[in-house]
Amino acid sequence: MARIFVEPARVKEDPATLPEDSAKKLLRVLRMKPGDSITLFDGAREYSGIIKSLSQKSAEIAITGSFGNARDPRLHILLGQGSPKAEKLEYVVQKAVELGATEIAPVILERSVKRPDAADAEKKLLRLRKIAVEASRQSGRVSVPEIQCFSDLTMFVERARRFDLKIIFYEGEKTRGLRELLHGCGAVSSVAVLVGPEGGFTDDEVLEVEAAGFVTAGLGPRILRTETAGLVALSIIQYELGDI
Repeated sequence: MARIFVEPARVKEDPATLPEDSAKKLLRVLRMKPGDSITLFDGAREYSGIIKSLSQKSAEIAITGSFGNARDPRLHILLGQGSPKAEKLEYVVQKAVELGATEIAPVILERSVKRPDAADAEKKLLRLRKIAVEASRQSGRVSVPEIQCFSDLTMFVERARRFDLKIIFYEGEKTRGLRELLHGCGAVSSVAVLVGPEGGFTDDEVLEVEAAGFVTAGLGPRILRTETAGLVALSIIQYELGDI
C-alpha cells in the first residue's frame, strides 16, 4: 500500500489534502486512482485513508482511521557524524533512519574534509531532511528523525549532555570494545554516539568529549570507513539495548 508523509496541518481536517509533489507521485509513479487505499503519516501518527480525488495539482484523502506504530524505536539515539563528503553523509542519514536513530547531527571537526559555508549548509540540510522523510516512509516509521544543523564539536557536546550514555568511537581505543561497554552500562533510555570524519579525531577533540562525560570505545580490530562505523555502532546498540 502507498505510504505518504504529510504535514500535520493537512490531516487535521477530513478530507486531508496533499500538495502537488505528493499528488504527482500518486498519479504518475504509483499509478493510483480515486477509490484506492492509502496510508499517511505526519511524524506523530499514522492514518489510513481512501483517495477521494486526484489530479496533477492536488489530492484529497478521506481519513478512515488513525493509530500509532510499533515500528518506531524505543531507544533514543543521537548520532553525531563527523562531516564526510556529501554523498557519504546522505548514505549515513538514510541508513541511520532505517536503523532507528532519533536525531542525526553532522559535526564539523578539525579533520573534516568538507566544510560547507552557510548557504551550502542550508541547502544540504534541506536535502538531508528530505532523505530522512523518505527513509521513514520506506521503513514504516511514524516519527521522522530530527536532522540537526551542521555544528562544531562544542555545540554537539552540549546537545548530548542530556543523554544517559555518551560514546565516542576512537581508533586509539584498543582495550574497551562497544559490546563490553554496553554489557556494563546498566539500564539506559538514551544514547549519544560520535563518529569521526575520514581523517579521524585529533587528541584534543577526544580530550574535550571525555571531559564532557563521553566514554571511548572501539569497533573491533579492523579499520572502518566513517560511513560504515556509525551504522555498525547503531546496529550493535539497537541489538543490545533497543529493538533489533
